[in-house]
Amino acid sequence: VAKSSGPVSQASIQTVEKIMRRLRLKKTDRQLAINAFHYGKSTEFELDYTLQQLLSLISHSPRQQQRILRLIIEVGYADGQPEK
Repeated sequence: VAKSSGPVSQASIQTVEKIMRRLRLKKTDRQLAINAFHYGKSTEFELDYTLQQLLSLISHSPRQQQRILRLIIEVGYADGQPEK
C-alpha cells in the first residue's frame, strides 16, 4: 500500500512507525515488522501470495480482518487522499 503510487514516502514510513508504537511491539516483533515493510518495497514482493497467506491466518476472525483493514487504510492515507 505504501508504495502503490510510487516510492515509499517519509509520511508512509512515519505512519508505519506510529502504528508499531501503538501496537507496542516487542523488539523482535518490531524488527520482523520492519523487515516485512522493507521486503514489501522490494521488486521480489509478491502481493497475491502475501494476501493469500494473510487471509489464511485471519479468515476465521472478522475482528482481525477489520483491524488489519484499518491499518492498511491508515497507511494508504498517510500521504493524503489516495489516487483513484
